Amino acid sequence: MPAVTKEKLLNDIRNGDLKGVYLLYGPEQFLVSRYGRNIRKVTASVHENINASRFVGTFADSAKTLREIREIAETMPFFSGKRVIEISGSGFFKPKSSKAATEIDDQKDEEVSSSGIAGTLSSIIGSLPDTCVIVFEETDVDKRTSLYKQVLKAGTVTEFPFLKASELKETVRKEAKRMEMDIEPAAVSELVSYTGEDLWTAVKELEKLRGYCFETGKVTLSDVKSICVRNPEDKVFDMVEAMSSGRQMDAMRMYRDMLALGRNSLQLLSLVIRDYNLLLAARDGLDRGLADDEIKPLLKCMPFIAWRYIKRARATTRSSLIAGLEKCAKAQSDIKTGMLPDRIAFEILIAEGT
Repeated sequence: MPAVTKEKLLNDIRNGDLKGVYLLYGPEQFLVSRYGRNIRKVTASVHENINASRFVGTFADSAKTLREIREIAETMPFFSGKRVIEISGSGFFKPKSSKAATEIDDQKDEEVSSSGIAGTLSSIIGSLPDTCVIVFEETDVDKRTSLYKQVLKAGTVTEFPFLKASELKETVRKEAKRMEMDIEPAAVSELVSYTGEDLWTAVKELEKLRGYCFETGKVTLSDVKSICVRNPEDKVFDMVEAMSSGRQMDAMRMYRDMLALGRNSLQLLSLVIRDYNLLLAARDGLDRGLADDEIKPLLKCMPFIAWRYIKRARATTRSSLIAGLEKCAKAQSDIKTGMLPDRIAFEILIAEGT
């Protein structure tokens, strides 16, 4: 059966029309986790703490873990409800070993799988009793793997891409309402501009606002500006723009502000490098004559954030971006080899500009 939309999945959960196995995946991990939790609550019934089991991350001993998963699947649930097994971030839906892009392109019809793990999981899914539901929660999947194809055939597969700006704002508004807060439209827009595509962070900021606005139950634009913290990636975007436009004093102020918030210089440098790589990808797309809508998916970030990179890439050259990356690489090398303290190396990078 084809993959289903998150709207159809939500409707199925509400109606109790549940399948034996689910694969929820995509970059919007907040919603992946939220929908997985909803399936768990509906399926495990009132005995959720007893009937639900969760496995997180890749497994040091896959054979042992898979035996445990099989045993849980075959165990009858406690009183009402079903057994629920959540498997999050396992990497089971990726090829065992990565291949070069050209090799993959030449083998589009070939099933790529981690045969031992995939074979065992396929066996578990194939003999899954009606008393158990398995929910896989992943970030990336390879749709050519035999395991993906089996889940698609036997259960439900739903992708959770980054939300569009309008969807993100609506989700933030709904989360505020769920927390019994009334949030102004301007406050929603400001909050989203602070947190970017990170819905996890947006919800955490809403929790702060709930405590801050407890007495009134209303969140204003002023409230957001008073206590919410901008995403460090967003600040880095502004800092790199200041560096490249000759506003070294502004860039230095932003850098020291982030240090005061507990950010690490090496981590910030990694974000600067990421920023340059995104700008370079956007610049390459423009040089190839691609339209904005064709470039946005290549950047793998939310559309309205991708648009910011495309807009800035138009105002710069490929050579200047490469020069900036080379300076970043030198600063990173100086820090890692102990040639310079991290703060001095970063401040030299800012002073030199790009």
